[in-house]
Amino acid sequence: SFSPPLFLPHSPPLSLLFWLFLSLFCFFKVKRVLGSMLARDQPDALRGAGVAKLEELSLCQLPTIKGTQLSSRGAAFASLTTIHVAQCDSLHQLTFHGWSSLIQVSVQQCGRLAEVIARECPRLASVALEACGNIDRVDIVAEQLMDFSLTSCTIKHLNIESSQLRELSITGAMQLPSSSINLHCEHLHNVSLLRSTELVEGHFRQIFQACPSIEHLAVSGCVKLVEMAVPASVLSLHLSNCRKLQRVVLAEHCSLRKLSLATLPKLPSAHGLSLVERNKHCLEELEICGLLKVPELSLHCPLLKQLVIRQCRDLTSAGLHCEQLSCFKLQACPRLSQLHLGVPKLRQLQIVRDTAIMSLTKLHLACSQVKFLARLLPQYCPRLKELTLTGSFLNSARLNSVVQTLPHLQSVILDHCMLLGKLADEAKAVGTLQLPAGNRTVAIILQHTQFFQD
Repeated sequence: SFSPPLFLPHSPPLSLLFWLFLSLFCFFKVKRVLGSMLARDQPDALRGAGVAKLEELSLCQLPTIKGTQLSSRGAAFASLTTIHVAQCDSLHQLTFHGWSSLIQVSVQQCGRLAEVIARECPRLASVALEACGNIDRVDIVAEQLMDFSLTSCTIKHLNIESSQLRELSITGAMQLPSSSINLHCEHLHNVSLLRSTELVEGHFRQIFQACPSIEHLAVSGCVKLVEMAVPASVLSLHLSNCRKLQRVVLAEHCSLRKLSLATLPKLPSAHGLSLVERNKHCLEELEICGLLKVPELSLHCPLLKQLVIRQCRDLTSAGLHCEQLSCFKLQACPRLSQLHLGVPKLRQLQIVRDTAIMSLTKLHLACSQVKFLARLLPQYCPRLKELTLTGSFLNSARLNSVVQTLPHLQSVILDHCMLLGKLADEAKAVGTLQLPAGNRTVAIILQHTQFFQD
């Protein structure tokens, strides 16, 4: 206990500063003494009324602490809810058995940590391990666990059992040939497995069987994975950098809303496109990256809202008919010369400028909103020769601006469009237009176009 001094400074600011200084001094003193005693594995560190009421404990840069006393004296921390351990180079084990109040565990940069066990912790909700080197065993059995993240750690044996866990993120684990993973999480929805090189088909079968509610699955850098069977519960599938993956089998009633296929050199392009074709009526987001030997691409996805096409180096022609598309990104398709966009609701067009769009000479855009054409096309498609607009409403000034800013443009086809302004009167009279643009003339071809005056 602490008794306040008899004398305090009279002015409020000085009094506040005095108490602040005293509080900080006491805090660091208690932390230093407790940490030093734990480092020497002294049982006295875990005695006394103060420890029983401690709610948060942070152990940082204690080079000799091994964790044996901390692991064996959980009853002394009856009120502890949060424990954070960082940069304790000799820490070997952390065992939380019967810690009744523990809610959150965070361990960072403890390179010799070999074992993390948590059992009979009824309130444990979050466990995070980061940059802890080679861990032999992680065993978490906690019904209330809702968040588990593993970053930059190599784990030999991983076991997690929880009925409340919703998200699981593992990065850089499962990199040893003898690694094992056991998950029993009936309500697990989101799973991210990144750079886990030893994960193969058997691991995924076990995960899907023990976790029947997975809806969002991201797998990247699993270099030994050859085939994956995706259960019907999955709605979002992201596969990338799995260089041996050759086949993806979807369950009979699997309907994907989000699909990403990126840098899968062994996956036949026809097989990847068959996954898109099978889910074309339910896909809302689609990313296609690295398709080889595919000169032509045709997509008919009525619910698709976001589309990314990148690094398809053999692609020369693409036809996209997506009525709900609002965002389209195109990158690194250097041979693409023809593009047909049937996107009446397109609001955002993003084209990453590189050799891909320098080859684009023909563009067919079926879109009612064409306000961005005069600004974007000269910048991203400077070699465009033929432009076709379908279902667009545009005035004479906007049409003339497009013509003047595309130096290689030869013709513009207006199909079922509505033309407003002085050009409308001339076009209505002669049925066609010839617009001068510097030392050239651009032909405006009218097909089923309506004319309106200002």
